[in-house]
Amino acid sequence: MKIMHMLGVLVLVAALALLALGGVGYNGQRGLLDAIAAQVISSDALRNHMQADMMHDALRGDVTAALLADSTKDDKAVSAARSALGEHAGEFRESLAANRKLPLAPALRADLDAVTPALQAYIASADQVVKAAETHADSAAAYADFNDKFGQLETRMGAISERILALNEASRRQAEQYSHRVMWQQGSAVVLAFVCLALAAGWILRSVFGLLGGDRNWPWRPRNTSPKAAWTNRSRSPQSTAAA
Repeated sequence: MKIMHMLGVLVLVAALALLALGGVGYNGQRGLLDAIAAQVISSDALRNHMQADMMHDALRGDVTAALLADSTKDDKAVSAARSALGEHAGEFRESLAANRKLPLAPALRADLDAVTPALQAYIASADQVVKAAETHADSAAAYADFNDKFGQLETRMGAISERILALNEASRRQAEQYSHRVMWQQGSAVVLAFVCLALAAGWILRSVFGLLGGDRNWPWRPRNTSPKAAWTNRSRSPQSTAAA
């Protein structure tokens, strides 16, 4: 085999090694990005649900504030409770709506859709209590209904919270495991490419030295290049014999 052909083989091996490294790296990065995206989605869902849970408790605080203001005939405080109730109810709806827009699991999405009627009933019940406080009417029945709606919604919100927490934990573990797997794959690909290049380079060097009449065991057994050996080899050459 000619030297140029051997060099071509070496270049081909190097190109294949680079392509293999690039393929492993691309596939690993793509999978890692997918795992990170799933982690981001689950984190967004958890954040939105925590915000909704805070608004769930905030509505109860607004109702309690309205009843307390009604007991002291403080109309300004009742108006402030009404304003806070509208703000917190809007944030409550927005948080749950934001979760419904996320690409979540079908079971979790079904739970979010199912909790919407309970949310509307809870907000309407809170509104009835505040209306009673605004008109200084008897609010005992409305408040009892509100507490019942609060307990029902709290149970459903707790179940959704557990699902989202489990999803977030699973996404986190998946991202960590995939990250470790990608590191091992890339490291193994680098080692394999280095070994292939080293074997190809060693084979080419031995072949080239064989074609040039050198020692095939180079570089493991150095040749004798002393002046005496060089003179002896020269004296034994065909040109020296012909001259004699």
